Amino acid sequence: MNDYLVPIGFGLHHSGLEINGVEYSFGSGGGIFEGPPKQAAGAKFRFQLEMGTFEGGSKELNRAIDDLRSGGFGSSEYNLVKRNCNHFCDALVFRLLKTRLPGYVNRWADLGNCCSCLLPKQMLEDSPVGGSGNRSESSSFMVPTNASMNRGGAKVAPVPQAFTGKGHSLGAATN
Repeated sequence: MNDYLVPIGFGLHHSGLEINGVEYSFGSGGGIFEGPPKQAAGAKFRFQLEMGTFEGGSKELNRAIDDLRSGGFGSSEYNLVKRNCNHFCDALVFRLLKTRLPGYVNRWADLGNCCSCLLPKQMLEDSPVGGSGNRSESSSFMVPTNASMNRGGAKVAPVPQAFTGKGHSLGAATN
């Protein structure tokens, strides 16, 4: 099914961030993890986005990862719609490159957040890729950056506001 959803911008994506030949991601049970690029268990590699070149060293990278680990991406903080691998990669890319992942990468989680009260708790706390709760189903896999390549990175334009104008609250007085 994901093969049909990806081309129209509604794919289910797993993302990892490749820096100097190591991929960093986030999953249930294990929190932030690293491994060989494009080989996360339970994921199907689909494409790679060049997000830019990280000019820092291992000290800066480790500090950023440690800050994220203590700032909401700990081993027990995975949630399919509120804090998943795409949220982690977006936070790490922003921390290192001051840019964001394209909005379509986490579109299903954003939509799912609106109705998360209808989803089973086990589904929200178990990641399809990585972590101790690894299931065999595959979401697509994306490596947003390959900083070991010295090419200029694509900048992601800010997402325009969907709604503008003036609204009214229920029970509010009208003129």
